[in-house]
Amino acid sequence: MRILRNPEPLSGAGGAHPAADNPPTPTPAPPSDPSPPEPTPPAAPPAAAAVLSSDVQEGDAAEIVRLRRDLETERKGRKGIETRVSELEDENRRLKTPPPPPPPKAKKSWLDGATFFE
Repeated sequence: MRILRNPEPLSGAGGAHPAADNPPTPTPAPPSDPSPPEPTPPAAPPAAAAVLSSDVQEGDAAEIVRLRRDLETERKGRKGIETRVSELEDENRRLKTPPPPPPPKAKKSWLDGATFFE
């Protein structure tokens, strides 16, 4: 099967070409003296805006650092305490659970180990 992409007949003869009826439109000429666009000043980064709008003084920086260090120390201490509590709970459960009874010894045959009192 052949698909036609052009409206012309297969023989290629006859009929006017549709493009001949519509001449191409001329493109506008670029300006003769292109001036570079005015550079815009870069906007301040968001972090800088946060620092400028903050009410924290420079003298408070040492206290903030100390508080952050204390917070990190407290978090590590809590994690250690929680780990120790978990270990103690596991040990408590292990000690409170009775051990399983040993399996009974199986006799090798009906006569092995049999006595009058069994």
